[in-house]
Amino acid sequence: MTTIDARYRALTQFALWMLFAAAAALLLPLAPVDVAFKLWSIASTGLSIGLLQHLPGEQAYRRLANGFGALLALSAALASFQLLDHPFLLAAALGVVVAIPLAARSPGLPRGVALASAVVGAAFGIAELIERSSLGGDEIVTEVVDRASSRRLAVGRFDVPDPVRGFAGRPDSIVRVRLRRAGGLVYDATYTLDRQGRRETPRRSPAPPNVVLFGDSFAFGEGVNDAETVPAQLERLTPEIRTMNFGFKAYGPHQALAAVEAGLPERELAAGAPAAGVYYAAFDLNRAAGRAFWDVAGPHYEIGSDGEPVFRGPFSADRRLRAIGLLNRSYLLREIIRTRLGGEDDVRLYVALIERTAHLFRERHGGPFLAVLWGERRYRSYADAAERLRARGIDVKTIQEIVPDFETLRPELELLDGHPSREGHARVAADLADRLRSGAR
Repeated sequence: MTTIDARYRALTQFALWMLFAAAAALLLPLAPVDVAFKLWSIASTGLSIGLLQHLPGEQAYRRLANGFGALLALSAALASFQLLDHPFLLAAALGVVVAIPLAARSPGLPRGVALASAVVGAAFGIAELIERSSLGGDEIVTEVVDRASSRRLAVGRFDVPDPVRGFAGRPDSIVRVRLRRAGGLVYDATYTLDRQGRRETPRRSPAPPNVVLFGDSFAFGEGVNDAETVPAQLERLTPEIRTMNFGFKAYGPHQALAAVEAGLPERELAAGAPAAGVYYAAFDLNRAAGRAFWDVAGPHYEIGSDGEPVFRGPFSADRRLRAIGLLNRSYLLREIIRTRLGGEDDVRLYVALIERTAHLFRERHGGPFLAVLWGERRYRSYADAAERLRARGIDVKTIQEIVPDFETLRPELELLDGHPSREGHARVAADLADRLRSGAR
């Protein structure tokens, strides 16, 4: 063995010790309980131990590499059914599977490259698993029933493609969603969707709607039952109000503007009768900027030369946004993108989309337009966006302004996954009712 080979093996041993000692201490206790992830973790750790013990012996090294390579291949095959929605983790596992046998059969520099690739792939996979575990390891069970036939549908989600907004709720369906985190039940809620795929509000009167809600899962009411959403509680507080809910999970302000531009609310509003608009959502700059991997078909807007948002087609038509959307499928890269990208341009776009939505809605329906933003006070862009909207004539409040002691009451106002609870929606509904009664702009 040459001096270079000896130094390389010593360096490889050190790298593997550092990498997989951390894995043994952190990864296995934190990894999700499903079999595919456990197999991948155990096989990677076992392979590293075998390599550490047998690197000096070529035959033993090759046998172990082949054996654990086969185990990793089996693990990856089993995992592939679960990891299709997580291609970066699957790629990391397959990279290790391919690189180790290549290292066992290659001399000199190619072996070094192959082993380095295996270490990088394993490190990335471990980082992905740790990041995934830090997000809570949610287990979501979704049951979808067709309302017309009462037949349970063999689907695990309740969104369908939509030509205007990219995706929307499944029409005429009843959806039951159960979310568990760390073995505990976060929520068990049932959603009723109408013929247009919108969340229904329990009705006391057939009167036409006069308040239209836009927004994301907050407006939709993810995690609470039909009678606990903001529209439902708003109607109970103010008898003259009838609502129509255009909110849906994972939407952004670009979907609200697309719906108004397409005239979707006008199809059911009473002709000539004034209507109020409400935008209620979590504060998120990434969605309208095209960095949401689930929204590749969503409407893409850019700020034009006159400062107004201009529709550019779906996000998928932009190669750069397609690439960012793909990278966002990685738990680890998603956090890097979230913290490194964005800035002034995102805030400008976010504000311009809501402002344009409000302007068009008021122009067409003659009523006020209100906004409620739910976010973290520590983010400067959160308060900045609210102030810019006020400067443009939008009646907007943050959740901290609605509930001054929000941080103290947070366990009561939010579910464990961060969505508003029934009480959180009640606080928002009460604020909206007061503003609508007072004739907000």
